Amino acid sequence: MKVYSDPNKYNNTSTVVTLGMFDGVHLGHKQLLSKVVTTARNIDARSVVVTFWPHPRLVLGKNAEDLKFITTLDEKIALLEKEGIDDLILLPFNLELAALSAKEFIEQVLIAKFGMQHLIMGYNHRFGKDRIDDYSVYQSIANENQFGISKVEAVKVGSVNVSSTVVRNAIETGDVVLAKALLSYTFSLTGNVVSGQQLGRTIGFPTANIEPNDSHKIIPQTGVYACRLLVKGNKYDGMLNVGIKPTVSSKTKQTIEVHIFNFSDDIYSEEVVIEFVDRVRNEQKFESVDALKAQLKIDEQTVKKLLS
Repeated sequence: MKVYSDPNKYNNTSTVVTLGMFDGVHLGHKQLLSKVVTTARNIDARSVVVTFWPHPRLVLGKNAEDLKFITTLDEKIALLEKEGIDDLILLPFNLELAALSAKEFIEQVLIAKFGMQHLIMGYNHRFGKDRIDDYSVYQSIANENQFGISKVEAVKVGSVNVSSTVVRNAIETGDVVLAKALLSYTFSLTGNVVSGQQLGRTIGFPTANIEPNDSHKIIPQTGVYACRLLVKGNKYDGMLNVGIKPTVSSKTKQTIEVHIFNFSDDIYSEEVVIEFVDRVRNEQKFESVDALKAQLKIDEQTVKKLLS
């Protein structure tokens, strides 16, 4: 897959295009992307994903501080490449683009700059300053400009339409098992091992303190999780705590700390990937450190069973 961070360098004249943020590249996205790839092959065109970067809310200032992503840009690029897309165009979002209607954006950008011959839309996709949600309007624009257009219907898991919003809600409530079902892969977080208070060592459960690489990356709800950790090319089982460690610390800053089973290497400053497999329990304050240690031993056995 070719990635274009400068759209002005894109010069293909026959493309099948889909447009969106594709946060998470979930099951619904995968169905849409499959349609893009197949349609492009059928008309001997390039399969193209156009996505905005930075996110429009960061530019427009619409609650940008609350913006959380399932996937970072690097993660999204890797996932899109797995779906067989030919070209990814990172379109810089600015106020000039924000002022374009859907019709203007299609004509001035997708057709004039990216050679679009066919547009494939998700069932609930809207774009342009007018945010049109009537598919027949997009069909009329297609007829007027003589390009093909298709709509891909929703993918359901159970009774739920898969969407990035539903995935984010699952992660935010700690339901990483549901998130995996919606994504078709285990939700993960990449970060660096940083220095912590080293309190875990004093109670027999040394931990690696993880600082996420992206401040906008969504963090699962506080609690104890079964996890796997990828470090230096190897994968290890472990249990992880998201929270403030109320039994042993008076600080209120949330941390992410993982106890890696059967592991004693020094990995300070190493970049690691955490896979969230399942949630074990809520974070809680214990009456004593001994009570915490007893619970951690129970947690360890629970986590090992989940990971076995």
